[in-house]
Order: sequence, then structure tokens, then C-alpha cells
Amino acid sequence: MINSLFRYLYKIIFYMLLAVFFMLSLDCSSTRSTHFKKVEWEQLDLENLPEQKDYPDASAVFLLDDGEFNVTGKFIFTRHVIVRILNEAGLRYANIEIPFDEGNEVHNIKGRTIKKDNTVIELQPTDIHEKTLFPDYVLYADSKSKVFAMPGVEKGSVIEYSYSILYKSPFAPSWTFQGEVPILLSRITLEVPDFLKYRFLLAARKDFPIDKSISHPAAKVKAIFKAKDTPPLKPEPFMPPSSEITSKIYFSLSALSLYGVTATIEGDSWEILGKHYWQMLKKDIKQDKAIKSKVNELTADITSEQEKIQSIYDCVQSKIRYVAIEIKRGRVIPHKPIKVFTNKYGDCKDKAFLLITMLKEIGIDAFPVLSRTASSGKIVEGFVSGQQFNHMIVAVPATYFTDVKGYKNFVVKGDKDYTTADDFVLFDPTSRATPFCQIPWYLENTRALLIKENESKLLTIPSSSARANQTIRECEVDISGDKTFSCVMKSTKTGQEAILTRTILRQQSETEKREFIEKKLSRLCTGAILEDYSVSGLFDLSQPLVIAYRFHFPSTIQKVKDFSVLSPNILRNTIVDVLTRETRSHAICFDYPKTVIEIVKFKTGKTCNINTNIEPVEISYDFGNYSLSCLKDGENIVINKHFSIIKTTIPAYDYDTVKKFFEQILQSEKSSLTISRDL
Repeated sequence: MINSLFRYLYKIIFYMLLAVFFMLSLDCSSTRSTHFKKVEWEQLDLENLPEQKDYPDASAVFLLDDGEFNVTGKFIFTRHVIVRILNEAGLRYANIEIPFDEGNEVHNIKGRTIKKDNTVIELQPTDIHEKTLFPDYVLYADSKSKVFAMPGVEKGSVIEYSYSILYKSPFAPSWTFQGEVPILLSRITLEVPDFLKYRFLLAARKDFPIDKSISHPAAKVKAIFKAKDTPPLKPEPFMPPSSEITSKIYFSLSALSLYGVTATIEGDSWEILGKHYWQMLKKDIKQDKAIKSKVNELTADITSEQEKIQSIYDCVQSKIRYVAIEIKRGRVIPHKPIKVFTNKYGDCKDKAFLLITMLKEIGIDAFPVLSRTASSGKIVEGFVSGQQFNHMIVAVPATYFTDVKGYKNFVVKGDKDYTTADDFVLFDPTSRATPFCQIPWYLENTRALLIKENESKLLTIPSSSARANQTIRECEVDISGDKTFSCVMKSTKTGQEAILTRTILRQQSETEKREFIEKKLSRLCTGAILEDYSVSGLFDLSQPLVIAYRFHFPSTIQKVKDFSVLSPNILRNTIVDVLTRETRSHAICFDYPKTVIEIVKFKTGKTCNINTNIEPVEISYDFGNYSLSCLKDGENIVINKHFSIIKTTIPAYDYDTVKKFFEQILQSEKSSLTISRDL
């Protein structure tokens, strides 16, 4: 027993000394001299630079993109870039912005422009400016960027620039080898002391190789990764996130090792990483009079724990403004809850941590969940690193929610919708458009890290169903006009369809709302002119979102002798246009499962005889289905359509089947109605 205690105390003392040695040997304070890498300008062969004819589809070509992360008492990242501008569209690469955050510093910026006549124009210090990325928010005044425009740039110019970032910590940035334009040489170098144990994950595409070399000069480790002649990433509709289809390398500082003993930093398991993060967070979960008073006010006369949670959640969701700063770009640790509560704004981790603190005031345990938005791509589970996450949400044990206890997936029970995972109910207080206990579309079907002191673990944020995410369009069209049709339409949205549209509309002015709705309507109905509209359920999240339209559009009737031929397909399926192309390189990725139901009633206005070649259609695949039917209702003709996307990710090798599905839809909607009127 005594020996075990001594071993435990020895271990604590050793790790404390190890930490002190680490801080002394890698001091980042500005009181010590800093030696930045001197970047020499390249000797360019100006007679043999890439031309537009060599890259007909490119706006520019990166001749060099070179990065180096070096630890020699300080943590310095240096980047050197050379770009050939091929046409007017490529001029955007001459506008440079270098973001940096609290404690980090940008130094040693230099640049030059080489014009077509070989004239060289140097970047002047007065051309370099610093701006605050979030000037209206005091808590984020330390999020800044250096900005400059390369001088005298024109088509055919070459721009060359370099800079260094002095980091406050030894966490190396990731590196991407591929971009929107060709890159002739992309290289990243990591040079660190050998007692810092880094791991790396190389996510490389199969169609071009990444060369790797590792050496050990003088008690250091030097790793170089480079790619040559990397092609541009060609965009496709509904393609996967770029991080999943480009070549990229991630670095993780896993441990510090001295004198045969190793101290874990990020660790080799998600549980260790979560535990370390929780140790940094938990000290700030403390009582505060102002917060406690607000919590008491919000929960007065409420007995149900679930209703108390909802009252506090509604407050944080609606009363604390959200400032969008990714975890990777902002500080890792949230601001103190009282600061966020007092200032009435915060980023995702600030709002999540405030919510956790407020729930603690009423004895409810809630936990942070580090997540990665779907548009950023999947996390790599075999590579433990906090740098893979860019968002934070909250998990509350499902035991507080009597309706969902034991459920593992997105479930619908009565009129209650919840998102659950591993006996926790998940919700995102940053999204003002998302109902209580639901998760917005950008987190569906992603992996996230539940942060707890001893039981941190990865969990899956489940996907909703096509049934839950519906748009129902009910449309009445008066076809009695000679040149135009008049139409009234009601569009009712639920689930993610409502959340997405609410997110857009709630941040727009009335003018912007009308422009947005006009644009959506014109894509849906060719030639449509909006006359009036109304929106209900925009702020009441317990109700569906309903948009009512009144508009007119050119008549689609063609006169043939004594008959009129009408195309009933007035509402277009915009997905059909882009998924019937001949070939495809990437998987198809939809944001979420969904269903679109259209009920279009044509009001003839007169007694008439109707003939139609519209046959009932039903098309069904594992990824989606479609149906079409037509019926006569007195003097009216009613077209019913039902379209669903069931699977959100469809491999590229299944594209022929997907293409066939949408071609069948396209063909079925070419049918017409023949109308003869009794005069």
C-alpha cells in the first residue's frame, strides 16, 4: 500500500518536472530571439512558364506551394507560394489573407510580382494590413488576419510571396496537396526534436502519389511529403466534401518522451483525448449568482426535468447570439460562461458550455460533444486528434426524457421528434432554426466525440428519415387565360427541409427574403413571376414552415386544330437536370433523406373533355423512389407526384443506375393532357 502510494507520488512529481522541462526547452515567449527561415526567391525560367494552352481549363497554376513546420525552441510555420496567373479569373489568387488567432503571430511577409515584360514589383510593408475578423464581438477581438494584394498583377504575371506564423503551441497544421487549380509542386516539411512524438495520417488519392522521406539529423526528426503535378479538383453537383476526395496530411502530437518516460499529449485513444479535454473544461463549470438567478427564473413553477431542460435550452438558443468561428480557427477552450452570459453572444463551444453550466445549476448533467460538420468530411477514426473536429454540441442523458429512453436512433413517437445516440439526447444550441432536441442537417450521419471524465467515446449522430423531412406543395393553376396561367401554391416544410429554409430566411431582410423566394420559384417554375407571398412558422419551431405564393407564368398550352395540348409538368425537379449527365467521377452525396410531394390541380374554368396519355408511374430503387398519377376531379385535373431520396450517399459505380432512375422520371414527365372545350 505504502509502495503504491510512493509510486503514485513519484509519477506525479516526474510528470510535473517533465512539463516544466518541456515549457523551458520550448519557450514561445517574445522575450527570446526568434530566427525565422529565410526564404530565397526562386530563379524562374521565364521563357518556359505554363501557358493557357497547357492548361485550357485553369485560371492559374501554382508553380510551388511549400510549407515547413519547425520546432527549434519555438513553433514556426513558413509558407512559400509561386503562382502563374493565366487569365482574368486567376487574378483572385493575388489577394492574400493569412488568418491567425490568440497568441499566434504572423511575421516576415514578403512578396513580388513578375510581369510579362519581366518587370519586378516588390510588395511594400505599407501594402500589408491587419484586420479583425469579428470586429463587432469583443470576445473574439484576437481573431485576426494579415491581408495584402500583390502589386501590378495582370494576366500572364507571376506572383511569389512567403510568410511565417509563430505558433503558441507545438500542434502542426494539416496540409492539402490539391486545390481548384493545378499545382506543379506541393510540399510540406516537419522538422522537430525527437522527444516530441508526432503521428501523421496521409490521406492520398490513388491517381497521384505522395513521396515521403524521413531522416534523423542531430536529435531531430525531419519528414518531407511532396506531390508533383497534382491535377485540379473538378467540381460536380452533389459531390462529397473536398476533404474526402483530395490528398491531405494530418499531424498529431501524441506524446513527449524524455529519459525513457513518455507523457501522453493527445493520446492514442479517443478516451484519453476526451479525458484531457474535460480536465481543461471542468474547472470553469462553477456557480455564478447571475447565471443561477436566470436559471431559477427560467425554471420557476416547472416540475418536469424535460421541460426545465427545454426552457434553459430555448434561452441559450434564442437569447445568446451565435458567432460562427470553427474550433480549429478559434480558441480551443470556451470563454468563461459568465462572460458569454453577460455579453449575450458566443461561438458553438461558448454556447454549448454555457448551456452545460446552466443545466448544472438544476442538477442535470450535460456533456460537450466535439463534432465535425458533414460538409467537412468524415473523421478518420484511427487517427486520434482534436484537430479533426470543428463544432461542439451538447449531450444530455436520455433518462431525463421519458419519451425517448432506450432509443438509439432518430425516432418519432406521437408528436415528439428527438435525436438520440447511445442513450443520450443530442441538440445544437447554435442553430436558432432547429427545434428542441433535434440536430440540424449539417451534423446528420457523422461521428462525434462525447466528452466525459472517464468515459469519452465516439458516437454516431444518427440520420433522420425521408418521412421526417418533407416538402408538400399544393398548387392550383387557373388555365383559363389565353397567354398566362395564374397560380396559388402552399409549400409546407417539416424536419430538415424546414430547418434549412428557416436558417436562410431568419437572417434575411424583407427585400432579401423576396429575392430568395423569387429565385427559388424561378428555378421551380420556368418564367414564373411572383406577385405576392407570405411565410408562417418562421419563428414558432413547434409548427411546420409554410410559404404561400401567388404567381403567374406563361401559358404552356399549344393549340392543335380543335384541341389544346397542355404540359402538366409545371414544377420542375431540379435534381434531374444534374444527375442525368453522361459520366460522373465522384460519389453522390445528399444533405439528408427527404420527400417531396406535389399536388397540382388544373382548374379549366369551363366544361371540357379531357384526354391524357399520363399513365400511372411507380419507380423504386434502394436509394429513392418516384410515383406519378393523374385523375379528373369534376372540371379539374389533378396531378400527384411523390419523390423521395432515401440514401444520402451513393457510390460513383452506381451512377448508371441513378442516371437511369432520373431519366425515367424525366421521360414520365414528358406526358401531356389534351383538352377540347364544349362551346
